[in-house]
Amino acid sequence: MAHFKLLGGLCLLGVTLSAAVPATPIEVDGLRRVSTAAFLSSLPGVNDGRAADDFNSAEAVRALYATGLYQDVAVYRTATGAYYFEVLEYSIIDRVSFSGNKRIPTEALDSALENVGVIEGQSYQPAIVAQIQSELESQYAIQGRYDARVEVSIEPLPQNRVAIIINIEEGAAAAIRSVEIRGNEVFETSELLRETRLRPRRSGDLLQLFSRRHQYNRDEYSGDLERLSSYYYDRGYVRFNIENSQISLEPDLSGVHLLTEIFEGERYRWGDISVTGDFADREEDIRAAVRPVSGEWFSRAEMVSTQNRIIEILGNDGYLYAGVEPQASVDDDDLRVDMVFVVRPGPLMYVRSIQFVGNQGTLDEVLRREMRIEEGGLARNGAITQSRRRLQQLGFFSVVNVRQQRVPGTDDQVDIIFSVLEDKSGNLQASVGFQPGVGVFGALEFSQTNFLGTGKSLSLRSQFSESTTILSLNHVDPYFTKSGISRDLNLFYERRNNRNVETYGLDRWGGEFALGTPVSENSRIKLGVGYTQTELYVGNKPPLEVTDFQSEYGNTYGDWTLELQWNYSNQIGSFYSTEGQRHNVSATVTVPGSDLNYYRVTYRGDYVQPVSPWDGFAIRVLGQAGYGDGFGDTDRLPFYKHFFAGGPGTVRGYRDRTVSPFSTTEVGNENSAVPFGGNILLSSGLELITPTPFFRDQSLYRTALFVDVGGAFTERCLPGNDQCQEGISLDGVRASYGVDFVWRPVPMLPLRFIYARPLLEQEDDLLQRFQLSFWSNF
Repeated sequence: MAHFKLLGGLCLLGVTLSAAVPATPIEVDGLRRVSTAAFLSSLPGVNDGRAADDFNSAEAVRALYATGLYQDVAVYRTATGAYYFEVLEYSIIDRVSFSGNKRIPTEALDSALENVGVIEGQSYQPAIVAQIQSELESQYAIQGRYDARVEVSIEPLPQNRVAIIINIEEGAAAAIRSVEIRGNEVFETSELLRETRLRPRRSGDLLQLFSRRHQYNRDEYSGDLERLSSYYYDRGYVRFNIENSQISLEPDLSGVHLLTEIFEGERYRWGDISVTGDFADREEDIRAAVRPVSGEWFSRAEMVSTQNRIIEILGNDGYLYAGVEPQASVDDDDLRVDMVFVVRPGPLMYVRSIQFVGNQGTLDEVLRREMRIEEGGLARNGAITQSRRRLQQLGFFSVVNVRQQRVPGTDDQVDIIFSVLEDKSGNLQASVGFQPGVGVFGALEFSQTNFLGTGKSLSLRSQFSESTTILSLNHVDPYFTKSGISRDLNLFYERRNNRNVETYGLDRWGGEFALGTPVSENSRIKLGVGYTQTELYVGNKPPLEVTDFQSEYGNTYGDWTLELQWNYSNQIGSFYSTEGQRHNVSATVTVPGSDLNYYRVTYRGDYVQPVSPWDGFAIRVLGQAGYGDGFGDTDRLPFYKHFFAGGPGTVRGYRDRTVSPFSTTEVGNENSAVPFGGNILLSSGLELITPTPFFRDQSLYRTALFVDVGGAFTERCLPGNDQCQEGISLDGVRASYGVDFVWRPVPMLPLRFIYARPLLEQEDDLLQRFQLSFWSNF
């Protein structure tokens, strides 16, 4: 017991002595942004704000510098023995602003600055200015803009903050003066250059206005080297190698010379080809996907295609992460390549969840109903791809991306995440104009293909003047039922307020109700029933064709119609289609109970094909056709159902409706004939869509060079109409060529400018070489 008392006494003495010798205090001066507590917490050997016995001032200074918060640190011992720190904090970067950058987006420049530690909210270090200039100028050098200059200025702000202001002079991209390939013996240099994108600048080449292929770009040059390698590998030259690539910059930085030195080597053939591994019950299909034949020239492209075909087979069965490893054995003596494709399907993957990102204005259910995959089901690659395409075809989004994310902790589950960027899906059009016989009029039209984010479309149109009132409403619900039945509702009212007209007028009202059902992934059939009440009144000098119709059929016609439509579309694009085709065939016939008996059959379609490898170029083919006639007690197609040609919708460069038959000329008045149309329409167009020169953001513009040809025709001419020819006649065909330019300065108000030159022009044609209108989608 005495020993325990002695030990307890010694411990108590130690505690008393420790309390009697306090730790050394620490004082600090110069803190502006960093708190005293944060400062002390970064010092090693400090407890409760005081230096312990093992405190080392040199280590403390190093620790403070390591935080990156202090520009200068000094430490002293005061007369009282305390540690006294004097610090100078780095300023904080409040903001970084750019000016003058047009070729590289600000977001990309921000990312480049992050590489050198320039981030808003972080410490600013004066030595970083040189790095900022170097990093940004290197970004422009990648684009071939070697004369780009970057000036960085620092603006002090209150509370020890700074603004970094970066002014950029981008300069001009260095032009490619020459492109040379050395070492090629098998293929001519001209043949190899056709496989590359970069081209030397040629004076007088107008195509250079639409492309930057004559401007040097480091990434493009790297791509050209890869394309050159692929050209040889795909033709059996497996030992091909790029020995050297040189870029010579001219002294004034305005041009570069590109030199590529290559080694071609010998040409190899396919040797023994086999496939092994786990076939996942698809052995027959997988072996059929291996198409290279022993003895044929080796092709890396065919090797990759074989991999992709096998992966697609397995991916469509739910093996989302299937792999195919080509194991090659090159025999340099016999010049052959033996190949074994090793198949590793991996586990079947199931969809845990389907997620949508970016659809701020569109309801999730609108996107979800386009899915061809389901939660809990197999993650089939083809179904995922088709789901993405269906979202693109909605026309609501300018960008649609999809990615698969494996679920942590599982081997067979994946989340499918669709990222979208919404585009404006509405148009608001307002106009004021003057038209002879109508006077001053105003029109207002609102349409939205994704009304309130529901996926339904709504269109309202009104036009008012002293003489005319026009109202219409169209509403489409593409998923009227969950099974995919669509519903269209169309109502219209047109009335002539002033019946004191020169020729004739029509009062019309009615509507149509239609239901549609899908017949395939991209097509549907629609059946509609409609009614139209039409009242005809004639003016002081009506065309003879109108009075002839009036005398036989009266002034009032109530027609019940049955319409059958087939629509097909696999086009992609929100502003305008960038690829795919679209077709519409419609047949309308009046049914018993109608005052008139007639039918009309129409076709409209277009096809867009990108031109590879020319980015931004595409070919578009357009076509329209129509035919109508009467039957039973009606011996003709009613004149108010005639087809017309001329104008932006058919043959550009001619006034609206004027590439059509005209009415009979009144005796003694050569100007009395008016466009009267006919019961036949044929029209076609060919467009070369090109990148719009001088503009970086191509999403706001669409430029097309076009050729149009077509006309409307009639099978019925009144006696005395010397200008009318019955049937399809070459004399009634007109053509034109020109430029069609669309600009979308405001998403809801796109503008269309057309300049056209006529072909097959005749003396009395009514031309309109320049036309301005609102953009209208077909």
